[in-house]
Amino acid sequence: MIIYVFYVILIEIKMSFLKDKEYGRIGENLLISKLNDAGFDIVNPEKHERSFWDVGIKIKKNHIFFEVKYDLYALKSGNIAFEYFNSKKAAYSGIMMTQADFWCHIIPETTPRILICDTKILVDMVAYHLRLNLAQFPSEARNKKIFKKVFNAGDDNADLALYKISEIEDLFIDLNKISNKEIKKYFTEYECQ
Repeated sequence: MIIYVFYVILIEIKMSFLKDKEYGRIGENLLISKLNDAGFDIVNPEKHERSFWDVGIKIKKNHIFFEVKYDLYALKSGNIAFEYFNSKKAAYSGIMMTQADFWCHIIPETTPRILICDTKILVDMVAYHLRLNLAQFPSEARNKKIFKKVFNAGDDNADLALYKISEIEDLFIDLNKISNKEIKKYFTEYECQ
């Protein structure tokens, strides 16, 4: 009986992981489609890079990388969650570990909101509000208000910083609200910086 219960728990954990991974792929595919429509060549991460970014684009000889989060709960809660610490590993994670140039937060609506922000701005905002020594790019984001800190979320391992969508949405660009030409111009100009 104990072995059966243990087996069922392992199956449930695996199914939950696969479901989360599937949702992640949905988000990545939405961003990839939008970037393809804007005329960009897509770069997929190698297995060893997967922990640091999800999608890349090639501009001339350079790359721009994106971390993609498909947030099923954001629409219901009105919050955007940024994971910043893995309490089981006692190590920074999520927003504090990504090597992506841009953070892409997708909120599934009838027409999904594909929200993009320079990662440095969000890292600074979260680090500043949590009083971490990682805050280094002072921006207007420091004036935003953190809604709540959540500890041991998800699989009991994720510490989160929650922000009301209405509080921080002006930090983002919604790719579904600008033309493909504007998307191309935005990332091409960013690459030139």
